[in-house]
Amino acid sequence: MKNIKMILPLLFVPILLGCEEDDKVTMKTDVSAPVLEDLEGQFYVVEEDMSPEDSVSTWYWSPADYGYSASVNYAIEVDTSETFSNAVEMTSVDGDDNVKITVDQINAAATEFISESAEITFYVRVKATINSISFDSTVDPVYSNVKPYTFTAYFKPPEFPENMYMIGQDFGAWDWASEGIVEMIPVNGVDGAFWCISYFNSANGFKWSPSKAWGEDFFMLEEEVGYTSADGNAFVPSDGIYMVYMDMAAGTITIETAQVYGMGDCFGGWDAGEYPFEISGDKMSITTTGDGELRMYAGSSAATSDWWTREFIVLDGEIVYRGEGPDQERVQVSAGSVVTLDFKTGTGTIE
Repeated sequence: MKNIKMILPLLFVPILLGCEEDDKVTMKTDVSAPVLEDLEGQFYVVEEDMSPEDSVSTWYWSPADYGYSASVNYAIEVDTSETFSNAVEMTSVDGDDNVKITVDQINAAATEFISESAEITFYVRVKATINSISFDSTVDPVYSNVKPYTFTAYFKPPEFPENMYMIGQDFGAWDWASEGIVEMIPVNGVDGAFWCISYFNSANGFKWSPSKAWGEDFFMLEEEVGYTSADGNAFVPSDGIYMVYMDMAAGTITIETAQVYGMGDCFGGWDAGEYPFEISGDKMSITTTGDGELRMYAGSSAATSDWWTREFIVLDGEIVYRGEGPDQERVQVSAGSVVTLDFKTGTGTIE
């Protein structure tokens, strides 16, 4: 009996080895890439009132051949260049040799390349990939031939709020009815861009909202630059005067030490960034070197527009911002005048 017991386990060894051999996958050394057929639905026009699920066309290809029954994912890649250096994956399917292209898919891909409604030509290819788990190394994707597809895309300009407010312990004590709420200044001619300068305490959080109410408030967009966030609030790194620049189109909020500059004859010329204000505590000041109109602006490393789009003046003891308005009333100053700004209180002096 003992001999029988010893022999039986040995009988299973060939069976197990046979199973392992059956599980092994052998792939062709010369994998055949998919072949994309001519693309139907050329010169399609996407219009504003179309449903996102409306069908534009169905595109077909012959399947890739890996030498065994592989589970293949096919992704449709598009670019406006045949180099595919900025390729966008429009959609993908598993195992099929065709895919329905919808209005939403093709128009969304187009908005990666255009900023207005226009005719556009895509270069299209199929990328085939398989799971590499059965192999000792990663299996590179294979690509089909390239076919052009021309159509007219509809571009809907993004909608941005007209107003933006900042609230926090230092800015209204979290009370939307408070006069301490900061109304951010729109950047002249730049949709979705706002700015403000104020004194911040690093221990006190803050956030923003397009209305003076809870529900739409936020503490970041896609990227936060120069500040941190915790518990749903934004925080500056240390106490001080900061410039907040919000670019909703770019998806960024940039906070950095305030940079304010003079501009014009009373400071010495019209070169941007040449005549900075100095920071002292919670105020900023500069002394004029000549006679002329008092013109000032806020600088920001994130700004994409001319200096005058963030311009302001001091009028009757108040800081008056240009915002979306035209040229402001001119204030004449003499050489040797000390201009002091207190952004927290919104006041300024010329002495």
